[in-house]
Amino acid sequence: MRRRRHARATSLVELLVGTALALVVLSALTAAVGTGARLLLACGARGEAEDTAQLALEALTFDVRRAGWDPAASGLVAVREADADRLVLAADLDGDGAVDDTSEETTAYVCLASASRLSRRRARASPRSRSTSYCCRTGSPDAPSAAS
Repeated sequence: MRRRRHARATSLVELLVGTALALVVLSALTAAVGTGARLLLACGARGEAEDTAQLALEALTFDVRRAGWDPAASGLVAVREADADRLVLAADLDGDGAVDDTSEETTAYVCLASASRLSRRRARASPRSRSTSYCCRTGSPDAPSAAS
């Protein structure tokens, strides 16, 4: 007589346990990918904030070094105004012995602490570069504004 081998079948309980284990593993992988994506965004925002701060400091350094440039030796006052929230610098860039307040020879920095914003304003420049704002809260510079 021939013996019949019984093929082992998978029961419904085994299928449910396997599905549950697969869901746990997929949930863990999804959580890990989500955490990685959030970290990537946070690092990108931090890098952007550092770049913005670097640009603001470079602009301030440039303007402070340039302040007081007086090739005509006319006794130019380099710092026209210095308050807690405002700094106005002057330089005789064209060498005529006078600083024109409507020209690029006057640069002002205005700090709005309530909005976490530092703005660099020049009296005369192209409409696109007249004012540059650096926003400390979001870490990204605002679009230059001609109306400021």
